[in-house]
Amino acid sequence: MLECSECTKQFDTKYHLENHRKLSHTAYNYKCSKCPKTLKSRVGLKNHESQHINRFKYLCPQCGKGFNYTADIEGHKSMHEGTKPHSCDKCGAKFTNIRNKRRHVFSCGVKVKGSNCDICNKSFKCPRYLAEHAKGHENPERFQCSTCGTFYKFRASLYKHSKKTGHN
Repeated sequence: MLECSECTKQFDTKYHLENHRKLSHTAYNYKCSKCPKTLKSRVGLKNHESQHINRFKYLCPQCGKGFNYTADIEGHKSMHEGTKPHSCDKCGAKFTNIRNKRRHVFSCGVKVKGSNCDICNKSFKCPRYLAEHAKGHENPERFQCSTCGTFYKFRASLYKHSKKTGHN
């Protein structure tokens, strides 16, 4: 084994030892030509400088974030505007992005808008949420906190408990 003279870490090859020395014990000598950042290696500098090259088709006019697909930039702009222009025809759920809507529509089985629980009358936009909720009525001790052992009917109740108490 080869040992680093500066920190006593051990390596099985001279290559690994030299690479460690370069990355861990060398000054930041490579300065970016586009910004004030300095890096430890030519490879690191090359990778960093490639980030300055505009490699996106679309840039957000508000924050400068880049995108290659119109659906992505449209969804991103909607986020800035606080709008959700895409809605599910089956249940009315709204989305900032057409892709998220498509993903939702694929799994949404609602034929009519809205679904209510027969037991407690709580309403849900999607049948899968209603089905998950209904299981809580069938088995009231489905979700258990792994920290304190308390049982909850609903996953949402366990989630709220975890957020409030810091339990996992």
